[in-house]
Amino acid sequence: MKLSMDTNLKKVAASGQWYYDQQQGTFQVLQDFKAGVQYQITNGGPCVKSKLTQLWMGCMPKTSKFMGSAVVGLGDDSIKVNNWAIFMNSSSVMGTSYAQVTAKDCVPIGSSLQGSAKGVDMMSVQGTSNVSAGIKDPSVFSLPASCQEAKEADEKDKDSSMDIRLF
Repeated sequence: MKLSMDTNLKKVAASGQWYYDQQQGTFQVLQDFKAGVQYQITNGGPCVKSKLTQLWMGCMPKTSKFMGSAVVGLGDDSIKVNNWAIFMNSSSVMGTSYAQVTAKDCVPIGSSLQGSAKGVDMMSVQGTSNVSAGIKDPSVFSLPASCQEAKEADEKDKDSSMDIRLF
């Protein structure tokens, strides 16, 4: 997954592949926290627009629990990280995510999620690599053409989509 985050604009953009029940596909998500909206395209299909119900969380959601700090690496090649538990209970995802971020700048290092999505058990593990400061390509936050006229998704549309939530 490619992930870009602009803390000044309060926008998150992601694209990548998903694998589920011996199937695979692609996704593209744009979250605009100032506008309170998310746009999602799954498998090149129509753009689904939905409201973002959560606020920009900064580093970690207020409901998360600090689990402690650790040092990753050796000697001069080490970094202090903070570990968090994030509890999720929404109509689409129920479970616990464990996230590890750098202590200084809250850069994601890795995370795992165990729980269920719409009643189906799931597990997800993510790692972060090739992190760089700044946004090299600001167009990642541009609304895709297919989303220009996207209407708010109703419950039926939400049930048929993957409802990817990044943050």
